[in-house]
Amino acid sequence: MTALSDLVGSYIDRFGNTVILTRDRWEHHILPEHHEMARLLWSFGRVLLRPRRITQDTSLMSCRCFYSDGIAPGELVKIIVEYPPDDPNMPLYTPAAGTIITAFLVPTFTRRERQLWP
Repeated sequence: MTALSDLVGSYIDRFGNTVILTRDRWEHHILPEHHEMARLLWSFGRVLLRPRRITQDTSLMSCRCFYSDGIAPGELVKIIVEYPPDDPNMPLYTPAAGTIITAFLVPTFTRRERQLWP
């Protein structure tokens, strides 16, 4: 269980799942590797709740990629969320159904990813 002080944000995705962003992931991966995201943290909730597209990540089957418009024309925000694998022994409700593992800007949708929604 993640303590509230360890969270940067808690969001709801397009399908009603809780998605968290941990302070460790934000401070030690996203900001150092994708510093442009500092100005876009406010948009994470919108991207997850009202994405333009959701795809299956090409390398991690447990990850979904959420895309939505960025601030500038021709800019998309891509947020990759890892969900726990389907497990019949897991309770129906878990405190965090998904965890943001990275977020960055891209010029277009990744073609190799399988589209899941819409």
